[in-house]
Amino acid sequence: MNFDAIIKKGSLPWRPNTATSELEVWDGYEIPTSGTFAFDSGTVLFTLVGDIDPSAKVSIWGYTELPDSVPDEFSSEYDLRSWVEQQFVGVPAIYAQAKDLKISKYSEKLVRNSVYGGAAVFLRNVIDQLEKQRESSSQIDFFALQADVETRSELQDA
Repeated sequence: MNFDAIIKKGSLPWRPNTATSELEVWDGYEIPTSGTFAFDSGTVLFTLVGDIDPSAKVSIWGYTELPDSVPDEFSSEYDLRSWVEQQFVGVPAIYAQAKDLKISKYSEKLVRNSVYGGAAVFLRNVIDQLEKQRESSSQIDFFALQADVETRSELQDA
């Protein structure tokens, strides 16, 4: 499966690009929180990582290839969540951040020991990128201020 092509920025987490089809929602009321969709001659399992918080603007989503054997039904929502989370153990997966349910950032393919472990690595990378951007803008601010001081000093000396 071509994991690099699954997600497109600006898409809904449960339909992360226009090439997906056959959406099957397993859990979620109004907002699909886990399920599958067809992509690239395979089936992708998606899940919201953690609990849905209607007041939160940011959510994290995980994607991995669906295994061949899937239970016909689950006895409870807890059993469903446990089974879904187990499918992310030791297999390639990607993670996405959605703002207001639109994908804004996503990871490269990761292999971790849990869905939460992969999501945590992704979030650390997002934070690192934001810090680098902040440092870069601080440097730009510094040079702009330095140039302003230099210009004002020259005007005052004239």
